[in-house]
Amino acid sequence: MGTTHRDARRTRRLLTLLGALALAASPALTACSDDATPGEPQRPAASSTPTDGASGPSTAPTDPLATDASGSASPGAAGSVGATDYLPVPVGVSLTPQGTSLRVGQRATVAYRPDQRSVGALAITITRLQSTTIRQSFSGWQIPEEARTSAPYFVRARVTNVGSSDLGGRPVPLYALDADDTLVEASRLLGRFTPCSGSVLPSRFAPGASTSVCLIYFVPRKGELAGVSFRPVQDFAPITWTGAVTPLRPATPR
Repeated sequence: MGTTHRDARRTRRLLTLLGALALAASPALTACSDDATPGEPQRPAASSTPTDGASGPSTAPTDPLATDASGSASPGAAGSVGATDYLPVPVGVSLTPQGTSLRVGQRATVAYRPDQRSVGALAITITRLQSTTIRQSFSGWQIPEEARTSAPYFVRARVTNVGSSDLGGRPVPLYALDADDTLVEASRLLGRFTPCSGSVLPSRFAPGASTSVCLIYFVPRKGELAGVSFRPVQDFAPITWTGAVTPLRPATPR
């Protein structure tokens, strides 16, 4: 009986990782589609051009209910929708303007629609960009040969709920940006993954709550991580973070 339970757990662990890797290769797939709510912003569709290109007119996430983003810091090019107050947020919350370029360590305040009925507002600080390898961080996982051509990265961030909606259990709305301006959706691994845990918000994440998260990205074709992007809809000029990518240090033996 014990062996059966161990095999079942191992199978779930393997299938979860395979779903994550498939997601990186084809942004049209979702790692946890059962978590999506009706009306949730669509993920980028697969394309023969860069899969989600931040500069491509038809490869970004789309949501007919959401418009664009804004707030504080130096604005860049604005999208076709309003550059400030693009979604209703509580009084006193100032949204970071569309097109803002930030460095790792700086904070942006953003708003988006996690579903058709609510608006989420988050203050996000990207704290670290880390490179790793399949061998270093995913040893013990059975990975298909084609997935070994991807390059895994960890993005660590501090997130605070500055809106009025409970965002418990929601994914953090950030994409990895590679050197070709391709957006890569975060992969979600169910269960305990020590090198990079907390890829989604806690099950209860009420207004005022804060937490640290670590997002996992598999950049196809061993691509380089150029930054992190918040782009909830196609017509949104993305807010981006860039900075040094540091290698993940090997775990210290106990």
